[in-house]
Amino acid sequence: MIETALLISSLLLWGFIHSFLASLKVKEFIKNKFGDLIFGYYRLFYNIFALISFFPIIGFMASLPDKKLYAIPLPWVVFSLIIQALSLVGLVIGLKQTGTLEFLGFNVLIGVPDTRRRALNKSGLYKYVRHPLYSAGLILLW
Repeated sequence: MIETALLISSLLLWGFIHSFLASLKVKEFIKNKFGDLIFGYYRLFYNIFALISFFPIIGFMASLPDKKLYAIPLPWVVFSLIIQALSLVGLVIGLKQTGTLEFLGFNVLIGVPDTRRRALNKSGLYKYVRHPLYSAGLILLW
């Protein structure tokens, strides 16, 4: 029971830090404090930090004993696999629309300028959901 509480707490803390660092206020602070040149690397460092800081949580989850939480019976397992496949398609479309290099922050490493629009994107998947990559990822995991 304590392991579950610790795991949930660590996931909530990670999610809070992840969201805090993605906030406009933090981005504006970094941009004002360090300038446009350093800020150009913000997305790359943000993604690297998010990935590295999640490793301890993965390690903790891996150390927990295995136990079956649930089993999806037929025919519902087929339905859930179809939903997961559709979410993978959504992830691919979302990455293509967002721009994989720009989304990951790698564009600054190869000298490709950030071409993302500064206005709210209302085209493609963004017409239906504010963050299609997070939405599709959550559906895939659920």
